[in-house]
Amino acid sequence: MTTLTYLNLENNQLEKVPIITQLNNLNISDNPLLNDKLNFIHLRQMTSLTSLTINPSTVKQRVSLQELSSWLDEIIEFENSKKKGSQRLKLLKAQRNYLNKVLSFTNPTTRYCDVYTKLLLVFLPYIKEFNSTLITMNTKVELNQSILDTFQFRNEINLISQLETRIQGNSKNIKLGISSQLSYSRLERIFHTIKDPRQIDFSLINPGSIALTTKNGKLFVGCIHSEKLIEYETVFDSLTLGLNWGKTLNTSSKILVGSLDGMVSLFDTNTKYSLKTIDNLQRVSSLSINCDSSKFISSGYENNIFVFNFETMQLHRVLGGFHNDIINVASFSKKNPSILSACSYDRIVTCWDLRTPCRSPILQFTGQTPLTTTMYSDDDSSIVIGGEDGYVVDIDTRTVNPKSMKSERSWQSKNATRAIYSNSNNSILSIDSSDVVHVNDRFTGKKVTDLIFDWDSLNEPLNGKLLSIKRDPFNDEEYYFIRLNKQQEEKNYSLLKTIVI
Repeated sequence: MTTLTYLNLENNQLEKVPIITQLNNLNISDNPLLNDKLNFIHLRQMTSLTSLTINPSTVKQRVSLQELSSWLDEIIEFENSKKKGSQRLKLLKAQRNYLNKVLSFTNPTTRYCDVYTKLLLVFLPYIKEFNSTLITMNTKVELNQSILDTFQFRNEINLISQLETRIQGNSKNIKLGISSQLSYSRLERIFHTIKDPRQIDFSLINPGSIALTTKNGKLFVGCIHSEKLIEYETVFDSLTLGLNWGKTLNTSSKILVGSLDGMVSLFDTNTKYSLKTIDNLQRVSSLSINCDSSKFISSGYENNIFVFNFETMQLHRVLGGFHNDIINVASFSKKNPSILSACSYDRIVTCWDLRTPCRSPILQFTGQTPLTTTMYSDDDSSIVIGGEDGYVVDIDTRTVNPKSMKSERSWQSKNATRAIYSNSNNSILSIDSSDVVHVNDRFTGKKVTDLIFDWDSLNEPLNGKLLSIKRDPFNDEEYYFIRLNKQQEEKNYSLLKTIVI
């Protein structure tokens, strides 16, 4: 429902709030949602939300506090007349100070919200109105302090400072502005037994479902929350770089896999076997299924993009004659089933609309280095491209205005950079051949921080590099990495999870 901007769910027993990216006005008052935390995550993804109405704490609470405050004033005056400096008097004054602090809250309707709603109001970038009252930065500052008061027995995390630090992009310490927590995934024990893993992909429909391919053509499917990966029988003998899950409920059990053998196979997790195989392509380097699972595209060592019907796996059309080098990655948009982007070693990224004759791209941008990755933002308003030597740029798809991400350039030959949007889409995370995750503000390009992990804490060797990065679509701040660990002549791999706040 990408065009829906206003939704009134008042007095409607809805169990959860759907993800509607363009929603800017939401009324869910008098609606006892069943899972506050889950709905907080869903609402967090509605980055254009400007107006929110939920179950408000009544004004009666504020009136009763005002009465209580006046009573305290009378009692304190009475205590003063009896004995100055008593412990009882100090306690009464402390209680009055607390009440005055509550009553002086800029936006009283936010004062009594649960902590999830407070976090939501602090983090939503465009929120202007809550329960018909104005949300200002002062309100967010007070909400932040209220959150800290709620968690006063925990390590304090100043959310407002984090937001400001992200905007300023001047954080050099991972404990400031953005913090991270590194751990092994639950699949780590079995992951160590897999030889040369290369790609991972998460299902957008089934929470936790993950697919994994390897350098020698193997496919494994499992759940990130369990300790089991099932190997599927494939026809591949070489590196499998193309990997993508079906995007709809009806295709949620389908997985496309493509290899440098020039073959593409469609697997069904219900049967654990290949349904169909295409075997006449050249060295497939990427696969992408569109948002309604009607088509998929492949790219590779040819200069063309091949468009297939997903159900029949028959060739639909070929987009060619524009790029003059290998098309490393082609990727469909997140919301429009006809829009796609492609990046090439010829340093050019292009966007295409399948509703047109496709004689020329609808967008074209030339980068500074050979390009290795492209990805649409969740609202399709921009694409991020990654190239060699740490080159990362965010491109506005409406104005073709580029914003270069400022980070340390490695200047190493053929040092491929992989870049993705954060789950909030406010930041861009990128990796190269090092062990560092670079985090930049998407809108300014400024460096937010470099996530430098403590490998010793996991008994991981220091000599390693990150090969792949993926975000968990069902957990807002969780990201997964494949890490190559080098120990003299031996090498092994780890599947690591980091929580980035």
